Amino acid sequence: TTVTIYRSLKNEEYICKSDLFVILQNMALDVFPGTNAELDVLAAQLAAGNFDSLVAKFEKVRVKERWTKKDSDETRKSLKDYYSKQKASNSNPAVALAFFLVKITAMSCLQKINNGKRQEMFLPNSINKTPMIVRLFEDGDQQFVMRSELAIAMYPEKASTIFLGRGEFIRYPIKRTKHRAVPIEGPDPENPNSWCILAVDAFFEYMKNIITGVKIFQKYGTSIHDFAIFDFTFGESEKVFKSEV
Repeated sequence: TTVTIYRSLKNEEYICKSDLFVILQNMALDVFPGTNAELDVLAAQLAAGNFDSLVAKFEKVRVKERWTKKDSDETRKSLKDYYSKQKASNSNPAVALAFFLVKITAMSCLQKINNGKRQEMFLPNSINKTPMIVRLFEDGDQQFVMRSELAIAMYPEKASTIFLGRGEFIRYPIKRTKHRAVPIEGPDPENPNSWCILAVDAFFEYMKNIITGVKIFQKYGTSIHDFAIFDFTFGESEKVFKSEV
């Protein structure tokens, strides 16, 4: 998965906070065993009862903490107990334990990073005070913002904060595939299920659907009754697509 780099009007680089987890996950996959061959080697060690090598790895992980013989014994016992439970319920317990250890180690590492020195990078904006960020959408030579997104970003600040250098406008190009627009996230960061497209793109998709999908003009003729259907259909669509001047 690639991460999209955005630029502000000051030409500074930005990425979405959610993409930070993509970067960290990719790093974790590079660092920790992830291929079938690597897991097979680890599984072979477990199947042979070679838990000492894993215990030694735990010692290296906790290099800054005091690791006692009691810690080694408890870790070895935990590994053996989990392996025994897997043998009773899994056809390949060694592989299951190997995958479990890799997953737990990777997640533990990511959690330490999230709770480390740069917590502000991962905390939500409602907790971590960050500059006001607003997307500046670009469609050809047109630039605009969502009114609701601007209001959410400014709350409870005053409009004057924009002019005091506390606001950042991130350039956000509108993307389109061959036949339709690519949806963008809605204005409310607390609602991850909200997605939007430009009204003009929605209008073209709507017209394409009623012309080539519903085939409204092929189904109806030129009678007064048919015109009443057209009038109702386009009258209802006007309520949605009518521009505000």
